[in-house]
Amino acid sequence: MRDSQFESTSRAPAVGTVARSASPACPDPGDVVVRRRAGDPAGGYALSTVPGADQLLVRTYEDAIDMALKYAALEGVRAWFNKGVGHFVLLDSVMAASQAE
Repeated sequence: MRDSQFESTSRAPAVGTVARSASPACPDPGDVVVRRRAGDPAGGYALSTVPGADQLLVRTYEDAIDMALKYAALEGVRAWFNKGVGHFVLLDSVMAASQAE
């Protein structure tokens, strides 16, 4: 039997989950980010987790987005595209908008 007077209304996040920021404008730790490799003659796209260096290089935008979304779904994080310094686009919202058209 529980005494409701001592129950907390706020709960800690479950084990294995990542606390999210209130603002969806930038990636949280653990999120995956895709960016265009500027200045590289081979071009392509780099994937990394926040915070961190590039972890995977792919040739096409489609492959990069596909891999980022699959990783995000598997790990329970969000996927982002870096459009420039400090400018991120949440890929889930981009994909949902393109599917609605």
